[in-house]
Amino acid sequence: NSEFVVTGVEHPGKTIAGKAGKTLTARGEFVIVRVDITNIGKEPQTPDCSCQLLISDTAWEFEPSPSILSTKEALRFVQRINPGETAKDVVLLFDLAPGTTVGSIELHDSQLSPGVMVNLP
Repeated sequence: NSEFVVTGVEHPGKTIAGKAGKTLTARGEFVIVRVDITNIGKEPQTPDCSCQLLISDTAWEFEPSPSILSTKEALRFVQRINPGETAKDVVLLFDLAPGTTVGSIELHDSQLSPGVMVNLP
């Protein structure tokens, strides 16, 4: 089981800096949600689940962008979080259609968990 705390939402636009000086380009517009994740279970876990869903104000659901693995923060997205540990500032990267208004995010500790809904600013 995991506890999630959303620490920020960023709207960097069409491009962001990636690894090794590369520029990552969205098909639409990138949205970054920063999260602290505490493992309150008994097994190690990782945040890298396509089940983390960003939901627009009109109920469209978006899975994390595959570009997340090319960001400077990629290692935080795939790190093991041992029981009792907290992973700070995990970046969840989404690629939304231009003009989409962010409503909430549904965070899960695994594909099977019911998840928790967090309203976003």
